[in-house]
Amino acid sequence: MDYNLNSNDKLDLILQSNAAILYHMGISYAEGQMTGKVDHQKAVDCYRQAAMLGNSDAMFCLAICYSNGYGVELDHSIACEWYMQAGNLGHSQALYNLGLCYQNGLGVPVEYETADVYFQRAAGPGNTEASPNLG
Repeated sequence: MDYNLNSNDKLDLILQSNAAILYHMGISYAEGQMTGKVDHQKAVDCYRQAAMLGNSDAMFCLAICYSNGYGVELDHSIACEWYMQAGNLGHSQALYNLGLCYQNGLGVPVEYETADVYFQRAAGPGNTEASPNLG
């Protein structure tokens, strides 16, 4: 390990670590491991903080929450925005779900060609669910 990091690199490591911790706290709240009962609102709060720090898994979980109304009002448009952000960071499941949104008109207009683009991008990193949806 290189202990001669500059201050920007150290700050990046701290933020990445905090994002990962917040993401895992969100999972724990969502599964009821933190308090013995499921708390979707606290999970959403943790996911949102981690997402703002650039954690693509948290962005994906936040999209799932908006897609299903877990801890937030159901809103497919906002879900699509979070899928897009996670997908832009290479999250293949987010790309797949974004393809489903375009295929089914959830939060976005039905656009089969756009859906295919996202399914192809999702299949690239090895997402086996995406392949059967390719045009």
